[in-house]
Amino acid sequence: MIKKLQVPLAIIGVILIINNFVGVFVNLRNPAIYTDPTNEFPHDITLTEAQFYQALNKVSGNRIQTLTQINAIVNQGIAHNWHDYNVEKYQDLLTNTYKEI
Repeated sequence: MIKKLQVPLAIIGVILIINNFVGVFVNLRNPAIYTDPTNEFPHDITLTEAQFYQALNKVSGNRIQTLTQINAIVNQGIAHNWHDYNVEKYQDLLTNTYKEI
């Protein structure tokens, strides 16, 4: 039974490792998200990607303070899009990335 699973599991493992490397080197954040006038909330993203990671590196305190700080940083670093405005524009970045590979 285990011998039958070795090849499929090895293939799945290789696919996951390749996917991980693609995720490390391909930026999926579209720069247009910062200036998109259809963002539901004005000034929704207040941190650039670099500022986001810098802020995460500065997090300190006890467990509750750390989690609260991380929550605030993530909230400031992502767009909150609850509707389907310009979904195609941002999905194209992801689909075009995988088409090029």
